[in-house]
Amino acid sequence: MGSPGPRRIVAVIDSDPDTTEMLKTMLEFAGMVAATGSLIDFRLGKESLLDFLARTKPDVILYDLGVPYEANYHFLQKAREDPAFPRCGIVLTTTNARAVESLLGIRAVELLGKPYDLNVLVNAVRTATWSESLAMSAEAADSERRRGDRRNGGRRAGDNPDAPERAVH
Repeated sequence: MGSPGPRRIVAVIDSDPDTTEMLKTMLEFAGMVAATGSLIDFRLGKESLLDFLARTKPDVILYDLGVPYEANYHFLQKAREDPAFPRCGIVLTTTNARAVESLLGIRAVELLGKPYDLNVLVNAVRTATWSESLAMSAEAADSERRRGDRRNGGRRAGDNPDAPERAVH
């Protein structure tokens, strides 16, 4: 089952309803919350991808790059250019990893070819949530350090402004 702590939210986006339901069940069994969306509905404008993501606030997006690969990739890429697109990990799935590898230019934690091992998929989602949390923590710490540097005239906390300069060899 899932690990203790906050339940991670995974947005499962696929064009096949059976696959979407199977992934939802598997992720929920692993202790995550799965919100499902139809790639076909998003592409046809029946539902807005950005509205779905704003409503679900995912920690990870599990996105299937199906045929037509290029169109589905560009749809995701265009959505990522919007400032409203959430900052989160992305795990891509596909039936043709080689075709998709030539299209990749977005940060993906994992590219899983189908058929995939469900345990590998769950671990990829866990890695994506962990990687994004780590990146956001590092970014927040760096931002705080920069704010502190500006307040202290460029000195870091613990620096003594009256101490003589030390040579570093």
